[in-house]
This record gives sequence, C-alpha cells and structure tokens, in this order.
Amino acid sequence: MGQAGGRGMPRAGRGMQETGRGTRATGRGTRGARRVLAGWAGLAGLAGRAGLEKRELARLAAAMLAALAVAGGTAGCEATEEGGRDATEGPATQTTLYSEEAIPTLELRFASQAWKDFLTHWTRREPGIEEPCDVGYGGVWFNGAACRPKGNEGDWDEEARPQFLVTFNRTDKDARFYGLRKLDLEANRNHAAPIRDRLAMRMMQDAGVEAPRVNHVRVLLNGTYYGLYQNVEYVNQEFVKARYEGGVGNLYEKGTKLTTHEDEGDTSDLQALQALVAGEPLAGDHATFFASLATMVDVPQVIRVMAAEVVLPSYDNFSNGSWNYWWYHVPGGKFVLIPWDLDDCLSSLAPADADPYTFTGHASAPNRLRQLIDANPLWHQAFVDALVEIRDGPYAAMQSRVAEVCAQVRPAFATDPNPNATVEAFDADCTDVAARVAARRAFLVQALGK
Repeated sequence: MGQAGGRGMPRAGRGMQETGRGTRATGRGTRGARRVLAGWAGLAGLAGRAGLEKRELARLAAAMLAALAVAGGTAGCEATEEGGRDATEGPATQTTLYSEEAIPTLELRFASQAWKDFLTHWTRREPGIEEPCDVGYGGVWFNGAACRPKGNEGDWDEEARPQFLVTFNRTDKDARFYGLRKLDLEANRNHAAPIRDRLAMRMMQDAGVEAPRVNHVRVLLNGTYYGLYQNVEYVNQEFVKARYEGGVGNLYEKGTKLTTHEDEGDTSDLQALQALVAGEPLAGDHATFFASLATMVDVPQVIRVMAAEVVLPSYDNFSNGSWNYWWYHVPGGKFVLIPWDLDDCLSSLAPADADPYTFTGHASAPNRLRQLIDANPLWHQAFVDALVEIRDGPYAAMQSRVAEVCAQVRPAFATDPNPNATVEAFDADCTDVAARVAARRAFLVQALGK
C-alpha cells in the first residue's frame, strides 16, 4: 500500500491574499456553446443510426466539451442578479465539470477574513461551520456560496490541506451553479494516490449501477493553484431527478437521515422497511419475509450494488454493514441503493483476500439485510452470478484504467503545492492499486470456484 500522506507534510492555506470580488458572468461564448451542443445533437442522431451505445456517445461528447471548458469555451452560462438564479445554460456544461477526459480548473475565492475564519474552523476541528466564498468555472462566477471543511474532523490535523463542501443554495433555496446545489471536493489523506473514489464509481457505472460521477479538478484559491482534488458528484435532489422518473422521492443519507422533503418529515416508508428487516429472525423459513421485501425493495438492484462493492472490495459501505450509502425510495416504486464514499477500497483496509460473504471491514457486525437476502437460494445465486460478471467485465477493465488515471493526474499532483504525499509515494500507490485489482480477481476465481 502507498504511504498515508498527511504526516510530515506542511499544512497549507496561511497567507493567501484577498482578490477582487463581485465579478459576474457576462455570457460570452453563449452562441458558440449552443452551436457545439447543436452539433452534438446531430451527431447523436447519426450515432443512433450507427448503433453506438449511449454511454460511448456521452463520453465522446464529454471529451470535446471538456476541452472547450478548459479553454474557456463553454462560458456561456449566465449568472443573474443575486437570488433565484441558476448559473447554467444546460447539462452539457455540467458534463464538462465532471468529465474524465480532462482535468478542469475550479476556482474558489475568499475574502481575507473569511479564509482566516475557515482555516480556524479546520485547525480547531469545528465541523459544519460555513464561510462565504465565491466559485468560478468555465468563465462563470457564483458569488455568495457557502464553504466549509468536510471529512472526518478527527483526521483534519493530519491533512496537508482542507477538503471542501460548497453549498450554493444556503441563502436562496433556488440558487444553483451549473444545475448543482453542492460541490464535494475530496482530498483523502489516507492514501498517497487520490484515485480510489474515481476508479470505484466508474466501475459501478460500468456495472450498471447509478453512481455519482467523479473526476479530478485543479482548485485555484484566490487565483493561485491550491491543490488537486477528486470532484465527487453529491447525491441529492438533482442527482435522483437526473436518473429516476416520477419527481423526487425520499432520500436517506447513511440509510437513515432524510435529506429530501424535510419539511414533511414523513419517514414511514423507511420505518416500515427497518421494522420488516429487524423483525425477521436470521434462522427459519423466510418465505413471507421474501415476499414482503420484494414489494418494498428493488432486490436485483440491491444485489448488484452489493456484488460491485464486494468485488472491489469496499471497507465501510452497505455490504460491510457500515454507513456509506444512500437509500432512495423511487416515487411510486421501490427502495434502491446508491453507493457512496468508496475512497478506502483497494487498500490494506480492504484486502484482496477479503471473504466475499463475510467481510465486514469497518463495521462491527454484518449487514442484517444482506444476510437475509443471502438466505434466499435464488437471490444468493444472482449475487454469485453478479460477482463473476463484474469481476470479469468492469473490474477487469479497471486494472488498465488505474494506469490511465494515474498518468493523467500525475502532472497536477507533482505540481500540487500542498500535497498529502510525495510523488514517489503517489507512484508506489498507483502500482499497488493495480496489483490489488489483479490479486482480487485471482482470489475471487479461487473463492468462487469459477
């Protein structure tokens, strides 16, 4: 495993200078961006006739759009007056922000005192306290966002620099930036190569799971390069509306905390599911339970998420019995799982020889629902089949993707002024991750007997 980077590295952020404030988007490039989008719309029709997969077309489009964004060519998103705004012209510009084809540049801007206060919250381990900030991307500025340190505050004193959670609708519930309510900028100090969330979420998507988009961004702080971050799409109303029909249902962070429809506060759906699972003995005949569960939960979808986590393997997620996941109740439908925070997979915390049925990782006890699902012979076989399919498909492809991602981000990592690790540790960790994928595949062949 590559070295954990926080120890011995200088902590960053002091002495940043305040720059000018109040810059607003001018809308330059709008017509050009529209022409690009129109061109891609035409290409979509041709691709459809040629039989290209939608995912392949989307990634091809993202490559062109990302290049435009890096060059400032998609700055056609207008921010209106303060309040009731959405600094976006369409999903294509959001696509460039999460594109894996390039490393976008994202700017954060703080007034001098606000930055000092932000660092005070970070150094004193004061979670949840926000400071005003501005955010810029693609030539568009959002003035008046709210920034706070994110992550486990117990680790903050070992981080070389803070991680950021940026909120755009704190004072105006309708405000958005490229259609987003939040930005989640991650720099996990536990691993030298900051690549695990990106690799794992891409594998989830390739396995057919609705998972957050992740790429890398260069973050500028008051005009100066501050560091390389993983840019993780936040799971919220925008995420589920983009992927599921029927409006917005109940979304539960860590499987318990309602984060949509908070004013109504109706969690009776989750309470019913929890009561069903808690009330079912682990031993005995589960026929009635299986029938009831199938009416409440999209069991095939949950099995697929569990299988993808197990193949990785994950450390503190749903399949382990831990808290890093979301329950989403599709309106008029069933509960589905959304994976989250896979940044400790492919490490010594989740070893290559982790048992595919019993490994709990960070959790102190197994996931009860997983144990009950496994007691159904048909569902158990579906789980095993999914393990084999994902192992030999998306997971096998991830082995070569490790080298691609590491090669792409290494220059930005090497010039990072506030790194969590050395370049040598980065290289060693990239090599280690690729080796862990190969070892995990070999172990699963042996463990599954096929």
